[in-house]
Amino acid sequence: SDKLAGTNTSITIPNLSSIEKYVFSMASDENYVWVGTRKGLNRYKKADGTWKLYNSANGMSSDFVFSVASDGGYLWVGTPYGINRMDKINETFKTWTTGNGLGNNRVFCISVDGNYIWCGTSEGMGKYSKLEDKWNNFTTNEGLVNNCVNSIAINNDEVWIGTDVGVSKYDKTTGAWQSLNTGDGLASNYINYVSAKGSEVWFGTKSGMSKYDKLANTWKTYTTADGIRDNYVRFILLDE
Repeated sequence: SDKLAGTNTSITIPNLSSIEKYVFSMASDENYVWVGTRKGLNRYKKADGTWKLYNSANGMSSDFVFSVASDGGYLWVGTPYGINRMDKINETFKTWTTGNGLGNNRVFCISVDGNYIWCGTSEGMGKYSKLEDKWNNFTTNEGLVNNCVNSIAINNDEVWIGTDVGVSKYDKTTGAWQSLNTGDGLASNYINYVSAKGSEVWFGTKSGMSKYDKLANTWKTYTTADGIRDNYVRFILLDE
C-alpha cells in the first residue's frame, strides 16, 4: 500500500500444490516478506517478486506455521510443535520445544524484545533469554488472566498480553500484573491481537477494535458502525 498515493497492491501466493493460501501470520524485513501458512513458511523476495517455500523438509519442526517474527539475521517461527529460529543467510533452523524449556509447543504468537523473545502458547507465555539460552514461563499461577495467549505487544517496560478471556499487562521492572476486560472498556474479552506504541494500546477482538489511551485513561471502540470492514479484527499494524 502506498499511503501517499492512496493506492494498494495485492500479492497472491503462487498457485502451487505445496503452498497454502490461508495466511496465519506475516513479517517483513529489508529484503523479504515472510508468510506463515498451513503448509509452510513462504518467503517473498521484494527485488524480483519470487517465492520460496520452507517446511519440515528444510528442518522446521512442522509445516503448519502459526506465527513469524523478524529479528535481524534471524526469523522466529511458531508452530504446533515448538518454536523455530531460522538463520536467514544459511537457511538453517534450530528448534525449542517442551523438551528444552518451552512451556508448551503450540506457539501462537512471537514478539522480539532485544535480547529476549516472548511467545504465547496454549498454556501460557514464554520468555526466552538469548544470552542465557533459557526459558522462563508464565501461567495463571504467576498472574496471567488466561493461559491461552493469542498476542503479545512490548511497549518499553510493559508487556501487553491478549488471551481468550481478556488482557494482562505485565511490568518487566516490578513484576506486577494487571488484568483488563469488557468492564474496563474492551469491546470483547476474546483478544485476537494487541499492538502498542507510545501512550496507545490497540486491541483487535471478535467484536471490534478497542483503543486504550494510557495518559488519558480512556477507551474507544471502533466497529462496522464507525467504518471498519468487519468486527472480527485479526491484525492491527501501527505505522510511524
